[in-house]
Order: sequence, then structure tokens, then C-alpha cells
Amino acid sequence: MNQAKKTSLKPLEEKILEKAFEVFSLHGYKGSTTKILASAAGINEVTLFRYFKSKEKLFKKVIKHYSFLARIEELEPKLEHLSYREALEILAGSFIDNLYRNKTLVRLMTMEAYSHPTHARMIYKTLVEKVFTHFVDYLKKVSKSKGFRKFDSPLAARAFFGMFFFYFINQEFFFEKEISKFDRRHVVREYVELFLKGTLNDRGNDTGRN
Repeated sequence: MNQAKKTSLKPLEEKILEKAFEVFSLHGYKGSTTKILASAAGINEVTLFRYFKSKEKLFKKVIKHYSFLARIEELEPKLEHLSYREALEILAGSFIDNLYRNKTLVRLMTMEAYSHPTHARMIYKTLVEKVFTHFVDYLKKVSKSKGFRKFDSPLAARAFFGMFFFYFINQEFFFEKEISKFDRRHVVREYVELFLKGTLNDRGNDTGRN
């Protein structure tokens, strides 16, 4: 079971979110009726609506509650004290570890993208866009130093996380791991090396402090 972010939620509210996450992951948004959601939490629909005014509000809360964005944000203060390579490897390692830890959430996100574009956009703004925004800010800051070539930070951020997301999707959802299984740490090192070559110029030093 995926671990939720630590919050000050009441025990029953925590239970509702946990069970709703399981139900949404199994049935999708459309197939998860409020009756099923309430039953899974061991309550009636009246109690469910006392905590969450609608199924949509509950769905949004579930996505935010189980988001791994907070873990990425926690790393930010540490990055400025690391070399560029070290910072990228830590970010990449955390991102890919969280994808595996939250595989059910990723499956839910991709499932809703096809059947409910409105929810997909909400998920994008809640999770994906914020991850990009934080990394774009970091890239803009470090790229002011000597040794960096000029590049489009928003596109670079998408390329960076996109490499790891595509690897994860192929391995877990398209069963690539049954054909070619790679060591996760090796994947991080190789992809980071490619990203370094794309953002540093010939005189760039990836070992110096930012």
C-alpha cells in the first residue's frame, strides 16, 4: 500500500482517503460510486458527504494526499550545497523511487487521462506541473554559472523527468522488465550523464558546487 504524506487528518478522514484511493485505483473515477466509496470505508454516504461534499472533491483530495511532490520539495534546500551532478542524481533517484513506491497512483493518473481529460488536467496541475516548475527554477539558477550552454529550461526539465518516467512506464506497464531489466541506480547514472552532456558546454565542470 502506498504511504500517504504525513498530515493532521482525523483518523476517519485518513481511512476514507486510504479506501478511496484503493477504490479509485481499481474502478477508476466513473466506476467508483459514492456508495462503493462509503462502503469501502465502513461508513454510509451521509457520513462520506460530511467529510467530502462531492466525489470530485474526494478524488482531488486523494490525488493531493498521495502525491510525491512533497518529497521532491523536501530535497530543494539540499541541492544548492551539492555539485550539479550530485543534485541531478539525488533528484532522479528520488523521482524514480517515488514512481515505484506510488505505482498505483501513476496507474490511476494514466487511466484517468484517457477516460476523463478534466481529471487528467487537474492531476497534471496538481502533480506534474509543480514538479517541472521547481526543477525549472533550479535549472535557471544553476545555469547562470560558467560552464553551462544556453538551453530552454522548461524543455530541459521535461526531458530530464521524461527519461525516467518513460523508463518506468516501459518497465512496469509494458512489461519491458520481462525482456530487459536494468539496475535502477545504473539507469540514474546513465541518464544523468546524458543530461549533463546536453546542458554543460565543453568547459563545464559537473563536480563543482552550485
